[in-house]
Amino acid sequence: MIKISNYSLNYARQIAQGQMTILQFLDVCRQLNVEAASLHARDLPETGTVYLRKLRTAYLDRGLSM
Repeated sequence: MIKISNYSLNYARQIAQGQMTILQFLDVCRQLNVEAASLHARDLPETGTVYLRKLRTAYLDRGLSM
């Protein structure tokens, strides 16, 4: 079965300019009723274990697949 996804590169300008956070991007994905959200590594503000666990929880809380 195909899953519809949204990609953070679609919002690269907003993320780079600080107008949108990754968590807000995930909220937009949920509002759009897509099933998954894809992140580009350059959009991540950090890649530490604590942050990535928080991000994984945010995906799960919103019912999104990676």
